[in-house]
Amino acid sequence: MSRRPLAAVIAVAIAASFSFAAAMPAAQPAKTVPAKKWAKTFCNSVADWVETVTEGAEDLDFTAEDDPAAIRATLVAYIDDVTDETKSVIKRLKRAGNPKVPKGKKIAKTVRKGFVAIRDTMEQASELAAVMPIDSAEGADAVSVEIEDKIEEGVDEFEEAIAKARRLDKGAIDKAMAKTKACERLTG
Repeated sequence: MSRRPLAAVIAVAIAASFSFAAAMPAAQPAKTVPAKKWAKTFCNSVADWVETVTEGAEDLDFTAEDDPAAIRATLVAYIDDVTDETKSVIKRLKRAGNPKVPKGKKIAKTVRKGFVAIRDTMEQASELAAVMPIDSAEGADAVSVEIEDKIEEGVDEFEEAIAKARRLDKGAIDKAMAKTKACERLTG
């Protein structure tokens, strides 16, 4: 259908979430919380997000014989599920506050911005998927490439945010996560 399976593009976002063992995204949380408490919220939120991304991706294995309308409906539903879960992560991280570590507020804001980038590009991808032609394989392929490119833009922004948060953190969040049972969900 396209250059790369859409599930593989989404998997990049998952890998990016594991590449930074701790951080948090946007707005201005009103409180500062112990790093371990923040890490618990972060890990549980990201683990739920990864679960949604991976479980839904299992349904994206299409063949040329599949009904084009069903493919479009499945794709839109999947993208919308990931978008909804991403919104949920952003809300939970906002409510979690800022980790009480050096530059905790900046770290939290930067990571939230990464999730906001994923949310925004998933919303744009959903709009593209909703108008994917079902009467033309060439048209559907072109739109699927556009969707992949859009998602990759969000993943790139997410990875940049995570890299920035990682530079800001001097290991304090990693230490808190290592002591947090909830973070075992991310490492298996």
